[in-house]
Amino acid sequence: MRSLVMIATLVRFLLLLWCLLVSATASAQAPQLVQVGDWHVYGADYDYDREPLVAGGAAIRVAPRAAPGEPWSSAATVAIPAAIKSGMRVTGYVWARSAQPAHIAVTIQGGGPRYDAVATATLSLVSEWKLYAISGIASADLPAESQSLTVQLGATSTIVSVGPAALQLGERDDPAVRRAFAGFRPSQIAQDVRFASDPGVVLAGVLRLPNRASAARSPVVVLLGGGGPARRGIYPLLEKRLLADGIATLSYDKRGIGRSTGSFVDTLELMEKDAIAAVAFLRAQPGVDGSRIALLGLSQGGVVGPAVAAGDPAIAAVVLLAAPVGEKHAPFLDGMRTRLGEMNLSNDSIATILPAAGRFMEAQRPGTAPATLAAARQSLIEAFTAAGIPPASASGFADFLKHPVLASMYQAAPGNVLPRVRAPVLALYGRADTVVPSTGNLDQARIALRANPDATVIEVPRMEHGFQSVALDALGKPNHVGPPISDPGVLDLVARWLRERLRP
Repeated sequence: MRSLVMIATLVRFLLLLWCLLVSATASAQAPQLVQVGDWHVYGADYDYDREPLVAGGAAIRVAPRAAPGEPWSSAATVAIPAAIKSGMRVTGYVWARSAQPAHIAVTIQGGGPRYDAVATATLSLVSEWKLYAISGIASADLPAESQSLTVQLGATSTIVSVGPAALQLGERDDPAVRRAFAGFRPSQIAQDVRFASDPGVVLAGVLRLPNRASAARSPVVVLLGGGGPARRGIYPLLEKRLLADGIATLSYDKRGIGRSTGSFVDTLELMEKDAIAAVAFLRAQPGVDGSRIALLGLSQGGVVGPAVAAGDPAIAAVVLLAAPVGEKHAPFLDGMRTRLGEMNLSNDSIATILPAAGRFMEAQRPGTAPATLAAARQSLIEAFTAAGIPPASASGFADFLKHPVLASMYQAAPGNVLPRVRAPVLALYGRADTVVPSTGNLDQARIALRANPDATVIEVPRMEHGFQSVALDALGKPNHVGPPISDPGVLDLVARWLRERLRP
């Protein structure tokens, strides 16, 4: 009997020891630190600051909205990279302060449509730097990247500075987090930059440099957005990957957008001028190796990059994604042919409209007699109406084609530019892209680059125009999600290719 009691006691002891070990294992999970450059800010203007009084020595200073709105209308947010198990505690830590006392909401929660929250808290910020914490327990299994730590700033009327953060899964361990912050050295240094282009045009952006222990200068990639009012930071996952490989990045707001001055006129000629100004600015920076500058662009940016490199033999590499290729006028007319087909116009009607459109675009060039321009416009309207388009709509189409951006696209000749690029070139096209179809463009890119000894042209399966990650919805249908250039395979391909070409 006594031996049975001893055995039972031993079993209870072992069970208790096992529970303690499990608890210790959970609480021993190291906190993951989030550097300032990993915050994504939306809905408000912000600057990067050097802050010697906060861990890591850097912070983001977020300006209040012109008119305070809902708390979530502007925010600083960062995704939680790990999967979270049901019943697991999740704790977020963030360094913050405000110019004036402020109460702000902080959440750990998922995205739409449900916005399920693991934790919510209201922080009372003051002018001194403080480390704040928010903690909660997951009620269900949550996939990696599905939850974010978010500092909501839309309702505040004062400047809020946000420093580094930490994420911890398992039992909360404040001392371990403070020890981690005490030895924190961020892997990148983000700094706001401004550089001049045309008279009256100053471009604003962010230069991110690897935080090297040595004084070695870094190679850098200029990131060029597609058509439209592109802002800095549109390729966040690509920037993160390049910086991890020791490659700096520069992204900037297009002229007239965000904090860049001037008027937003999205012509290829002006975008090329601005990219040339970006390269000149980088060559004057002490932390940048001016002999190892690469250009990367998506869509319109994939036309701008090669044009800059064709005129600058010192460019080290060019990456173009979903970039239209063709001789002068061809990309514009090919795109117009696709759009007319989507309007269910007959092939005969399209064959009549396209030449009329070409004559009208040519007639818009400087020096054309007004009577010639008027006759070309009328001919185009008649071609549209003959295809069954109402006269008012036909006149609207003609007026739309007078836009300077379309005139710039019509004159573009990327197929004539690519043969003049002497730098290594990587050209990617998405098989599922309906904006710049791989059919035609893929072969034309190969032909244009056939004399380049280091040119690679690849068609990527499943990819659409933005080269985003592919996830299956509830019906098993592929859904493209995330920021542009976020597909893991594409990220790996681009990063490895650039790393090899930008070696010292």
